[in-house]
Amino acid sequence: MRIGTLLSLIVLLAAGFCRADAIHFEQIPADATSYFHFDLDRWIASRVMVQSGLAANLSNQLKTMGDGTVGSITIYTLGAGEDQKMVLMAQGNFGPDLPHRIKTAAAGLKDSVTFSLAGKDVYYSSASMQAIVESIYLGAQIQSTRPRPEKESNPSPPSSRSRFSMGVGGEADSRRWTSTGPSYIAPVGSDMVIATADLPAMAQALDVLAGDKPSLASSDPHGLRMDSPPGVVFMGVGVNADLEVNPSDISGPTTQPVKIDDAGPGRFGMNLFGTLHGKVRLARFDAGENEQSEFADASFGMIDSDSATQLKNLILGIKALVSLSQADQEPLIEPLDVQADGKTVTLHWSWPAAKLSELLAHTKGRRKHDDSTATRPSTQPNP
Repeated sequence: MRIGTLLSLIVLLAAGFCRADAIHFEQIPADATSYFHFDLDRWIASRVMVQSGLAANLSNQLKTMGDGTVGSITIYTLGAGEDQKMVLMAQGNFGPDLPHRIKTAAAGLKDSVTFSLAGKDVYYSSASMQAIVESIYLGAQIQSTRPRPEKESNPSPPSSRSRFSMGVGGEADSRRWTSTGPSYIAPVGSDMVIATADLPAMAQALDVLAGDKPSLASSDPHGLRMDSPPGVVFMGVGVNADLEVNPSDISGPTTQPVKIDDAGPGRFGMNLFGTLHGKVRLARFDAGENEQSEFADASFGMIDSDSATQLKNLILGIKALVSLSQADQEPLIEPLDVQADGKTVTLHWSWPAAKLSELLAHTKGRRKHDDSTATRPSTQPNP
């Protein structure tokens, strides 16, 4: 699932002030292939959000959406590839009227159904999850099937740049969440809501909560459990992580530029990850803040030590390339530390809390640069 879509759903679900909540491994199935945990309270209360002025605006927007509160959002996936299914668990204090709000939102649908599963009421609709959430919190009208967007007459060419994927949500499941449906939503008491686009995944989620199926707390076959660093806001693990390459981007030596990208000056596509495709076994990440700094960490478990060394050298090369080609971004990337130990590559980035205003100034300048290049008129002659 695209990060922008995922975050929009999270914000819509966060209907009110939030309460900090740690990840609960006893609620995640043992056979999960990835998970992502988002501490909403720490995010809104973080120095970055407060000093940037975004915290107050976001909190006010969330207050207008409802009387409930969300402490955290946890997403996990089952399976891999096109068979991958995603389950979202929102935890907090939603109030006793949440089941009524969900039922009311779905009542206008001809094919809406409420049924019992593992002793819990499950609300089904053929509408997408995004449409239902918008209806619950924004009062938007739900359509059983969303109209498909018209095909663009001059569609933009696919990006030629290679990219890293955590493997959270396959494309087919993403479409079910955002456009085609169906949706299954189950309130669990007044402090949890489970949502998914797959009925067997909902059944398994409820069985894990009831203790009828193993959880990550009792069994961890993929080695997904990780300690939560103090002050963490985001954390996640994925065994479906991969270094993906656009087919049109595969040509020539691994580090040779293969195509100039039309996105803007100074940007170009590179076949960076061609020889590393399929060599990532496990990826972890976390980000947050402590008393001393803002921080972000990542680690990649590779299939062998040679792949780990190659990935380390590649990341160091990218770091040097950015420093040389984008001098204004050098202060942001310079704190990045990259290490390789056996089959594992680790990345650590931190920024002193005392210099947070400088970080915000750098990122603000970057956004202005991106906006100006995005709106710059083309200098190419018309055909």
